[in-house]
Amino acid sequence: MDFDKNRIERMNYNKFTLSFPKEKEILYRKKYFKDSILQLRIALLLLATIYGLFGFLDFQIFPDYANIFLKIRFLVVIPFISFVLLFSFSKFFQKYWQTLLFSSFIIGGTGISVMTMFEPENYSYYAGLMLVFSAGYFFIKLRFFYASIAGWITLIIFNILAIFIIKAPIIVLITNNFFFISANVIGMFASYNIEFQKRNNFHLNQKLDDEKLIIEKLNKNLEKKVTERTQELTLAKEKTEAINSNITAIIEGTTNSIWAFDNDYNILYINHVFQQEFYNSFNVLLTQGSNLVKGLPEDLRPIWKPRYDRVLNNEQFSIEDIVNSPNGKIYIHIDFNPIIKNGKVIGGSCFGSNITERKIIEKELLNAKENAEKSDKLKSAFLANMSHEIRTPMNGILGFSSLLQEPHLSGEKQQKYLEIIEKSGNRMLNIINDIIDISKIESGLMQVSIKKVNINEQLEYIYSFFKHEAENKGLQLTLLKTLPDEDVIIKSDPDKLSAILSNLVKNAIKYTSKGFIEFGYHKKQNNIEFFVKDTGIGIPNDKQNVIFERFIQADIADKMARQGAGLGLSISKAFIKMLNGEIWVESDENKGSTFYFTLPYSNNILKQTTANNIVQSNYNKNLNLKILIAEDDEASTSLLSILVEEISSKIITAFDGAQAVEICKKNPDIDLILMDIQMPNLDGLAATKQIRLFNKNVIIIAQTAYGLSGDEKTTIEAGCNDYISKPIDKNNLFALITKYFKK
Repeated sequence: MDFDKNRIERMNYNKFTLSFPKEKEILYRKKYFKDSILQLRIALLLLATIYGLFGFLDFQIFPDYANIFLKIRFLVVIPFISFVLLFSFSKFFQKYWQTLLFSSFIIGGTGISVMTMFEPENYSYYAGLMLVFSAGYFFIKLRFFYASIAGWITLIIFNILAIFIIKAPIIVLITNNFFFISANVIGMFASYNIEFQKRNNFHLNQKLDDEKLIIEKLNKNLEKKVTERTQELTLAKEKTEAINSNITAIIEGTTNSIWAFDNDYNILYINHVFQQEFYNSFNVLLTQGSNLVKGLPEDLRPIWKPRYDRVLNNEQFSIEDIVNSPNGKIYIHIDFNPIIKNGKVIGGSCFGSNITERKIIEKELLNAKENAEKSDKLKSAFLANMSHEIRTPMNGILGFSSLLQEPHLSGEKQQKYLEIIEKSGNRMLNIINDIIDISKIESGLMQVSIKKVNINEQLEYIYSFFKHEAENKGLQLTLLKTLPDEDVIIKSDPDKLSAILSNLVKNAIKYTSKGFIEFGYHKKQNNIEFFVKDTGIGIPNDKQNVIFERFIQADIADKMARQGAGLGLSISKAFIKMLNGEIWVESDENKGSTFYFTLPYSNNILKQTTANNIVQSNYNKNLNLKILIAEDDEASTSLLSILVEEISSKIITAFDGAQAVEICKKNPDIDLILMDIQMPNLDGLAATKQIRLFNKNVIIIAQTAYGLSGDEKTTIEAGCNDYISKPIDKNNLFALITKYFKK
């Protein structure tokens, strides 16, 4: 039976809900409930206790509302959690437990949301909502799909209360939603990955159990065949004189090796299978009367002669061995039996079976098990690393947001705190983008878009982008270009090339305290060899082979600890491999490093002049455009309205795609549409396609919070003129608008 390793690794599941097909899903849910019930009860007990203990803070922080808060805690939330805990001991609990946990998530989050309404600008209890998100996604064993829905419902309830009940200031809404949406999205990603790994392990364990049954069946069949053959040989030996010809026919017809020898190791009998296999392995043709030991290669005689001696000493035994042949290694099983006549051993017989197939299956099963264990370890490493990297910028955001509430802050300190919050937010966004990129790379969804690329312009843009950052650290940044403009056009993916160079230059600045950073390229035969050289801390020799792995930084010592998820070099290596290149590093510790990578260079590409890639910050403020903003998020709508107010004559808003289509029909003179891709009722892409049926001229710029590779191509195919990802930068937005409205 052939063993297909891929059969074990494939998993049939719904990528949105992670559900298996019906029967398998039922089995998984039973096992998931069984594995989760103890942790769930402990989590519910802790949640009820913590939720109650926080009541002491009510008197300290909000004494005026303490009685109301205690009623919410002890008359609503804690009773419900306690009910779920007690009900968990019921035999009916398994049927309703996910629904009850779903409700617990929402009730707990709503309770905290109501408490924050009394003092919306006091951030003390917002941490409670973050704890609710953590409990919902990680601790109470709520499945990813239900946890995600409950998380967003909780956010919607919070925003409804904030907008319509207390009419919270827009800056409070934006700040709070930034925290809570970030926490919710991070929770979704982590919860999705955790549940995916659990389901994958469940799937692999099922497959391994199935394969184990197959192996056991094969072993039983082999044992049965060996027993049958041995019985046949025993019977044939007893009837040798009477039915010798029949015995010979039976022996010669087997696919196993059979031979017999006397006390001097001379062959008494040899079947054609053993004769042929011995010749193929050692180029020696054995015949009846040949000496078994002398026919062996000299290096094997010390191994096989003692085995034959054991048989001649009246010992019956079996061995497994490996024989090298021209076709590779062959695994064999051999039974040794003494030949006894009149109570004396007169020789020995051997029965050999080829067990290569069984050994291969066992080895592949072992590899599959090791891969599953490795996958589990990688999952743990991933979660631990992401927990650290997400909590660090979140600590900056929450900490300095709290400091902004202190009275009598000077304008200089306020500006400093806001800059730190912005940097922490950008760091968190970079981490999320890296996670998305590495996930798409590993799942095979990352696409390559080959275009003509001017490498001089690419490098000049990187130089302009990082020059200020390098100078702020006192570093000299140098760019080396060795080809004239007419010879610098290559075919590659400009976005991935830019990401590779940005990662390498950014790392060089991060790990260099003094000296210089030089980057550029040289043409070498049919390749362009790029380099980034620095005078930084360098990389130890024993670490240089692993720095391109996920989450690996050169050393964990304090002198080398730097912020970052450790994904940049791994992503760069994957991108370079996609572009048919190679990457390597040369480094001396405490002296510096030089990273090299190659990309193919072709002389057959037509020379062309490309536009400057640097974003211009100047724009025409006298455009007087009639603008439609199609956006379902009120905060985003307000932000866009403020950004484009100075270049607009009229701003119209739509909160879903269907409304945007109707507004366009009634206002054919609209100049510009800022179209959100993800909206209720009718999404932005579908709305764009409908608008293009009756208006071919209006400029439509798509905007999305996803930022995935491939979004740009999808939006252009739907009919959009251009594309911008959130968070929206004012200069980038106005550069796009100026591109289409040059007055």
